[in-house]
Amino acid sequence: VELWQGLGKDLEVAAQELATERPEHTFWRKVFDTSVSEAERQTILAEAARCAAQFDQEFQQQRQRLVRRKKVAVENVGDRLLVLGNAVDLQVLAKETEAAKSACE
Repeated sequence: VELWQGLGKDLEVAAQELATERPEHTFWRKVFDTSVSEAERQTILAEAARCAAQFDQEFQQQRQRLVRRKKVAVENVGDRLLVLGNAVDLQVLAKETEAAKSACE
Protein backbone atom coordinates (compact mmCIF):
# COMPACT_ATOMS: atom_id res chain seq x y z
CA VAL A 1 0.00 0.00 0.00
CA GLU A 2 2.85 2.37 0.84
CA LEU A 3 4.44 1.58 -2.50
CA TRP A 4 1.26 2.58 -4.34
CA GLN A 5 1.01 5.79 -2.33
CA GLY A 6 4.64 6.61 -3.12
CA LEU A 7 4.05 5.99 -6.83
CA GLY A 8 0.94 8.16 -6.70
CA LYS A 9 2.92 11.03 -5.17
CA ASP A 10 5.66 10.63 -7.77
CA LEU A 11 3.02 10.76 -10.50
CA GLU A 12 1.52 13.94 -9.05
CA VAL A 13 4.98 15.58 -8.88
CA ALA A 14 5.70 14.61 -12.50
CA ALA A 15 2.33 15.98 -13.61
CA GLN A 16 3.01 19.28 -11.84
CA GLU A 17 6.47 19.54 -13.44
CA LEU A 18 4.97 19.00 -16.86
CA ALA A 19 2.22 21.54 -16.20
CA THR A 20 4.62 24.29 -15.10
CA GLU A 21 6.24 26.29 -17.87
CA ARG A 22 10.00 26.07 -17.59
CA PRO A 23 12.57 27.67 -19.92
CA GLU A 24 13.83 24.30 -21.17
CA HIS A 25 10.27 23.31 -22.06
CA THR A 26 9.64 26.45 -24.11
CA PHE A 27 12.87 25.89 -26.07
CA TRP A 28 11.78 22.43 -27.16
CA ARG A 29 8.27 23.63 -27.97
CA LYS A 30 9.75 26.21 -30.32
CA VAL A 31 12.02 23.62 -31.93
CA PHE A 32 9.18 21.13 -32.40
CA ASP A 33 6.47 23.61 -33.29
CA THR A 34 3.70 21.57 -34.89
CA SER A 35 1.32 24.42 -35.64
CA VAL A 36 0.82 25.26 -39.30
CA SER A 37 -0.72 28.23 -41.03
CA GLU A 38 -4.03 27.99 -42.83
CA ALA A 39 -2.28 28.26 -46.22
CA GLU A 40 0.09 25.39 -45.34
CA ARG A 41 -2.85 23.31 -44.11
CA GLN A 42 -4.73 23.95 -47.37
CA THR A 43 -1.64 23.04 -49.41
CA ILE A 44 -1.19 19.81 -47.47
CA LEU A 45 -4.86 18.93 -47.83
CA ALA A 46 -4.78 19.65 -51.57
CA GLU A 47 -1.71 17.41 -51.98
CA ALA A 48 -3.40 14.66 -49.97
CA ALA A 49 -6.54 14.96 -52.13
CA ARG A 50 -4.41 14.81 -55.30
CA CYS A 51 -2.63 11.68 -54.06
CA ALA A 52 -5.95 10.06 -53.14
CA ALA A 53 -7.41 10.89 -56.56
CA GLN A 54 -4.36 9.48 -58.34
CA PHE A 55 -4.55 6.31 -56.24
CA ASP A 56 -8.27 5.98 -57.02
CA GLN A 57 -7.64 6.48 -60.75
CA GLU A 58 -4.93 3.78 -60.77
CA PHE A 59 -7.22 1.48 -58.82
CA GLN A 60 -10.07 1.99 -61.30
CA GLN A 61 -7.73 1.30 -64.24
CA GLN A 62 -6.52 -1.92 -62.65
CA ARG A 63 -10.11 -2.95 -61.95
CA GLN A 64 -11.08 -2.28 -65.58
CA ARG A 65 -8.11 -4.32 -66.84
CA LEU A 66 -9.12 -7.17 -64.56
CA VAL A 67 -12.72 -7.05 -65.82
CA ARG A 68 -11.46 -7.07 -69.42
CA ARG A 69 -9.19 -10.03 -68.70
CA LYS A 70 -12.08 -11.95 -67.15
CA LYS A 71 -14.31 -11.10 -70.11
CA VAL A 72 -11.66 -12.29 -72.60
CA ALA A 73 -11.21 -15.49 -70.60
CA VAL A 74 -14.96 -16.13 -70.69
CA GLU A 75 -15.10 -15.41 -74.43
CA ASN A 76 -12.17 -17.76 -74.98
CA VAL A 77 -14.02 -20.47 -73.07
CA GLY A 78 -16.98 -19.97 -75.39
CA ASP A 79 -14.72 -20.16 -78.43
CA ARG A 80 -13.08 -23.29 -77.10
CA LEU A 81 -16.47 -24.90 -76.47
CA LEU A 82 -17.57 -23.95 -79.98
CA VAL A 83 -14.42 -25.47 -81.47
CA LEU A 84 -14.88 -28.57 -79.32
CA GLY A 85 -18.49 -28.81 -80.43
CA ASN A 86 -17.42 -28.44 -84.07
CA ALA A 87 -14.79 -31.15 -83.58
CA VAL A 88 -17.41 -33.50 -82.14
CA ASP A 89 -19.74 -32.70 -85.05
CA LEU A 90 -16.88 -33.36 -87.48
CA GLN A 91 -16.13 -36.69 -85.81
CA VAL A 92 -19.81 -37.68 -86.07
CA LEU A 93 -19.83 -36.64 -89.73
CA ALA A 94 -16.65 -38.60 -90.38
CA LYS A 95 -18.16 -41.70 -88.77
CA GLU A 96 -21.36 -41.30 -90.80
CA THR A 97 -19.30 -40.83 -93.95
CA GLU A 98 -17.29 -43.96 -93.20
CA ALA A 99 -20.51 -45.85 -92.49
CA ALA A 100 -22.01 -44.63 -95.76
CA LYS A 101 -18.85 -45.67 -97.67
CA SER A 102 -18.96 -49.08 -96.05
CA ALA A 103 -22.61 -49.46 -96.92
CA CYS A 104 -21.91 -48.54 -100.58
CA GLU A 105 -19.12 -51.08 -100.97
